Amino acid sequence: MDGVVGAQHTFSEALEALGNVDVEENVAEGLVHDARAAVDVLSDALKGLEKSVANLGDSSNEQGVEKMLIWVDAVNCSWRNVVTNHNGVSVAERLGDVAPNLCASWLDALKVLGSCAVVAKGWISRPLEGEFVEGESNGELSKRIPLVDWTSSPFLIAAWPELKGRGGLGSSRWRARVSAVEFLSSLAEYDLIGEKVNDHRLSLLEELLRTLIFRMGLVDSHWQVRRSVLLAVTRLLMASLEILAKQLWASLAWGVLAFCTDPHTEVQLAAKDIILHQLLPSSELHSQVVVQSLLDRFISAVLGAAEDPDHASDSSQGNVTLVAAIVAAVQLELVPHKTAFEVQEHGSISVDRIPILLVATSVALSVSEKEGNKDYSASLLQLIRCFRFYPVSLLSMLNPKMALYECEKLAKYCKRRGVLDEVTAMKLEKVPTAVPLKALAAALEASESTMRKFSVDDGFLGSKQLDALQHISEMLHIPHQLTRSYKDKATEGEVESYLECGMLHLKMALMLVKNPVWTAQQAWQKTDVILDIFLSFSALASGIIESEGVWVDKTDICMLCNEVLACFSHALQIESSVRQDEAVNLSSGYSNKVPSLETLVLRLLPGVLLKLKDVLKASTRSVALEKEVTVPKMDDLPTSIISAHQLRWCLVQIHYPNFKPQSEIVIRTALTALDHYSPPIKKQGMKSFIHLATNIDATELCWFKDAILDAVTRSLIGCEELWPVAVEMTVALVTRIEGGNPRGQWYQATMKEMLEDLERHRRDQKRRVVWLQLVTPQFESMGIMLVAHFKRLLPLLYYWLHAQDEETQLLVLTNLRTIIRSTWPRIPFHVLRMQEELMRVEKEGRDRKSSPKLFAAIGDLERLLQLFTLPAKAGFS
Repeated sequence: MDGVVGAQHTFSEALEALGNVDVEENVAEGLVHDARAAVDVLSDALKGLEKSVANLGDSSNEQGVEKMLIWVDAVNCSWRNVVTNHNGVSVAERLGDVAPNLCASWLDALKVLGSCAVVAKGWISRPLEGEFVEGESNGELSKRIPLVDWTSSPFLIAAWPELKGRGGLGSSRWRARVSAVEFLSSLAEYDLIGEKVNDHRLSLLEELLRTLIFRMGLVDSHWQVRRSVLLAVTRLLMASLEILAKQLWASLAWGVLAFCTDPHTEVQLAAKDIILHQLLPSSELHSQVVVQSLLDRFISAVLGAAEDPDHASDSSQGNVTLVAAIVAAVQLELVPHKTAFEVQEHGSISVDRIPILLVATSVALSVSEKEGNKDYSASLLQLIRCFRFYPVSLLSMLNPKMALYECEKLAKYCKRRGVLDEVTAMKLEKVPTAVPLKALAAALEASESTMRKFSVDDGFLGSKQLDALQHISEMLHIPHQLTRSYKDKATEGEVESYLECGMLHLKMALMLVKNPVWTAQQAWQKTDVILDIFLSFSALASGIIESEGVWVDKTDICMLCNEVLACFSHALQIESSVRQDEAVNLSSGYSNKVPSLETLVLRLLPGVLLKLKDVLKASTRSVALEKEVTVPKMDDLPTSIISAHQLRWCLVQIHYPNFKPQSEIVIRTALTALDHYSPPIKKQGMKSFIHLATNIDATELCWFKDAILDAVTRSLIGCEELWPVAVEMTVALVTRIEGGNPRGQWYQATMKEMLEDLERHRRDQKRRVVWLQLVTPQFESMGIMLVAHFKRLLPLLYYWLHAQDEETQLLVLTNLRTIIRSTWPRIPFHVLRMQEELMRVEKEGRDRKSSPKLFAAIGDLERLLQLFTLPAKAGFS
């Protein structure tokens, strides 16, 4: 035991010498080395005393007891010198200024000495069954060795004031900071072993834990320091589990959760292992308190910041640690959630916290982006992406019965189940729908890889996906304001909100149809749902096929909707069913290679046409008269306009010869739209027939010849803004149905109506240009029978030949050439007039300095007319 006594003296001398203000760095290095060696001697001697301590009550073990007393006395004296006037930590503080690289070694020595002191205290205070030496009792032995007051003076207070500064936790050397963390945490553990854990000790412990977690562990630049803090804090929290208040313990545990987002992998792994296997499993009650209080604190703080913008910036800074802790809780799947959203009527209800947490995160992100807080926004975006681990909860927010991203419904749901108080629920109700919807779309996009891992045999998740698609389709129902031809400022905000939310809904729908967790057989069991989804998406998709501009002002939303429908149709096809459909198609007249979208439209077409036809008929005047109503309800008109767009979009997806099995119902439905009194609906009917004219067999069109062409002729009467579409439809249908029969009555009827309308609008440049561009095929088909209309036709052409715009003049010259070739036997009677008109046009052109194109066209026509003035032997080609 001479080495133990010598070690005590060596340590005391080194401590005293290091306390000298004028100590130099090289001298301090030797003193620290001597002190460390002395402490190592005391620590090594402890191992040899274990057997003696085990037999303290044996009277034959006097020599062992004496060794133990010597060791205890040496350790006690050394430790008393350390804690007296804070000598030990004062040396550490001084070393931080003189030799920072020695501070870590000194603190390590103090930590080892402190552990020896705790063992010495435990031995000397141990109750004994027998006597030590010659009747010397345990109490008398304690009096013989003056120990430190273990109860009234905590270990931690001897080091905390100095080591929380530059000499310890604030040192510039990371090794010194690690040693300070380990030393202070060891002292705090020693205090918890004491018999009296009073308020003073608990306040010191709380201050230490908060400093280690929030001011050091989560912000230190060295991962070794952060890992050391994590381990030290974990030990202290485990030791104080039954001592600290639950809410305080929970708030400190949030910091440990935040370590899971550390940038270094080793710290992340250590934090996750500690949380899952040590910290939270140690007490189920504490685990619930930690997570639920964490969520409640974040939600209340976020909604308070949203309600009070002046306080938002302060809140966001204080919530950084909360967000990091929530990210860890979400990643580790500690947030209470259910595998399905179902309203339970009986039994305890396990409330899914994912919806309210996602909404709160979206609100915080919205406030943070407005303030330009990029770091906090990045943390919140990371949290939103972490919700990918809860695909069922995310899909449940799109439940058709209760959409939990709508804050008003979510507030009622949470308030009814006791998740939110009255004040917080009222604040939640004021959040705009677009804010959480944006976060939900981002979370679902991040969950794409997670959903791919699910098997298509998982019928439960597949059903949730179809329910979500059904809800999205319901939300995409076009508001009546979009069907109007004028802007209404009173409802302009509603339209903008619809378009914004519609884009987000479509992005979510695209993700779902690209990653289906259902088979085609499972989906087709809900045919009505598929039909509703198809009709809803087709209404928006119809905007993209407008040639003069979309009827919904957002082109990108229509394109996205078309993409969703294409992916949806592909997901509804499987190899076996495709082969069967191809075999059926061959026997039914279908093309044997039909795109997936066209196949889906063909399969749903009968049900689609029945629905659309009923809607269109309900708003017509004829039905209104049958029901003894003077005027159709105006509420039915916007719905009919949308149905007309849906009809046209569906028909445009089908091409020749795939209409054949359903030509009759297609034509009848298109006629219902064409006969409608509303111009927007009539226009879609016209465009539908333009497509049908080239994609339905002429024989099938001839079955409805009179009905179609009568409706077409009536459509030409008074069609102001519809004139371009009406002319295109008329020419396409009459040439397709009447074909090579120039004496057909509908050639005459349609030409008569068009010429009468042009006579009334002979000065309208747009009308004449459109007609001259489109009517040429009908001129060619009518041939010599066109002469019957010369009385009206030629005066119009002569009048337009002298128009001020060169475009009209060129079109007239082109059509005159066509008319001359088609009616050449009767042209000699009109040659002189035509030549006179051409000479006048040529003269006017020179005066206006027209382009060479005009003079070239005039020359070509003059040369053609010269053939009629040549002798008969020259012939005519």
